[in-house]
Amino acid sequence: RPGRVSGSESAAMTAPCVATGAVTRTATEVGRRTRLPRARGAKTSGRSARSRVIITFSRLNPGEERDKYNSQAKEDDARQYGVWGVDGIRQRSASFAKMEEDWEQTVSQVWINAGATEVATQRLLILGAKWQKGALGEIYRDPEAVSVMVRSLESLLPGANPAAVFHGCPEAALVCVDRNALSAQLVALRTGVGIARFDLARVVTHSPSLLLMRDAARECAESAAALRATFLGTLLGDEGVAAAIEVCPALLEAPAEDVAGAFEGFGDDVGENVADVGGASFRLALDRHSCAGPSGARGGVIGEMTDGDKKEAARETGMRHAVDYAGRVAEPYLRRAKVAREKARPR
Repeated sequence: RPGRVSGSESAAMTAPCVATGAVTRTATEVGRRTRLPRARGAKTSGRSARSRVIITFSRLNPGEERDKYNSQAKEDDARQYGVWGVDGIRQRSASFAKMEEDWEQTVSQVWINAGATEVATQRLLILGAKWQKGALGEIYRDPEAVSVMVRSLESLLPGANPAAVFHGCPEAALVCVDRNALSAQLVALRTGVGIARFDLARVVTHSPSLLLMRDAARECAESAAALRATFLGTLLGDEGVAAAIEVCPALLEAPAEDVAGAFEGFGDDVGENVADVGGASFRLALDRHSCAGPSGARGGVIGEMTDGDKKEAARETGMRHAVDYAGRVAEPYLRRAKVAREKARPR
């Protein structure tokens, strides 16, 4: 009859609703099973959380990892700088698009040609924003000045990363914009360390404030001498000193007493391992080196060992421990010592 629905018709109409409900429950259950790991600090079971993180990141290819880094960096800058962060100048909205100035496109191209990523370029553009007053703002707004300091750094220090240098220490532009001043500072740094085979480009990229160090030759010479006086210098000589500085450039900016304290425990950390690998040849070289005193060869104890497999094995063991110790122990030690010194300074 009109207005009534038979039992079979009612069942037919109810079936899609039941199916829809099943699909909804299934989707919900799948969503629960495939939910991404919670934010840092959230409470999850240790094993399941770690397994989900491993599965998630193992599926990212290099391009996706780069995009993820860029996205996270933009969020970090937004939290730190607010609307005037990375997206403050070039945010894709009608209101902020009007803020884009003529110099930005040209300067942006200079940074891109120097190998800067999209996120690094946006961060560097902030240094030249119109609210940045003073000489630094004028330099970072001037395409010719930016081009000069990038070319000077790349030509005088091959292997350095200009984007990392100027983002890590914007004031370095005051030195790099003058090619002669930059050349003199690099010579002072090399002279102070006093090691021929030394990757200065890597050190400056990780610690660009070295370009601003006053009396760099004397300061670096004191730090390098303090490092040579530790068991690291005794064991590996200049090769070990250079490796430690390349991993922990803060050694060149720290006082001599902090450098000595940073490597005070290195002998206990590596001594037995190298002795076991080097055997009698290492012990004999150590005795000869002890007799020679500070005027001994700058190749260290291992350099004085008789050539052979044991010498090479001892060298590899010593270098591996030196690099690990510099990053794992020395760098945190210097950071704590610097903070303690600043707190003890009278206000």
